[in-house]
Amino acid sequence: MKSIRWMGTLLVVSNLEKSKVFYQDVLGQELEMDTPEMVSFGIYPSAQLSLVCAGYFERAGEDRWAKVKMKTAAKSNNFQLYFEVDDLDYYAAKIKAVEGIELIYDTGENFTGEDNFPQRGIRFYDFDGHLVEVAESLPFLAKRLVKQGLTAEEIAKRFGDTVQTIEQLLLLE
Repeated sequence: MKSIRWMGTLLVVSNLEKSKVFYQDVLGQELEMDTPEMVSFGIYPSAQLSLVCAGYFERAGEDRWAKVKMKTAAKSNNFQLYFEVDDLDYYAAKIKAVEGIELIYDTGENFTGEDNFPQRGIRFYDFDGHLVEVAESLPFLAKRLVKQGLTAEEIAKRFGDTVQTIEQLLLLE
């Protein structure tokens, strides 16, 4: 059976250089392609995050690819970029140090209560109002909960998953 494979996300940005520096230097994305109109992060053929300058679509004329005049749409909240890290506090400090980033919530647990998902994360808008979240990786989260004294069974309940899945997460480095 033939399949279709998702290859990445293209964000329209107002300032390509400023956004490139943020995603590369602050969020640690590996720059793969860098042209005057577009940059891409990630290794092809894995999922990529690409940025294109909004001005490209005004200058592109009759280019088939640019026929749909894409533009920035600040705070549309119709998608979120999601990243996972093992050192959330390190990345949160880097993110909060960047002028022009609008913080939505800081590094507390995303959900509260004993039976809710205990992942910590930071959510914010980038320079163009794209919704971004950086959260603890699931293996890191499981290990953090073990250090807090929870059993694999208790973690599985909090995750809404199986003990086997939690035990696999605990083995990941």
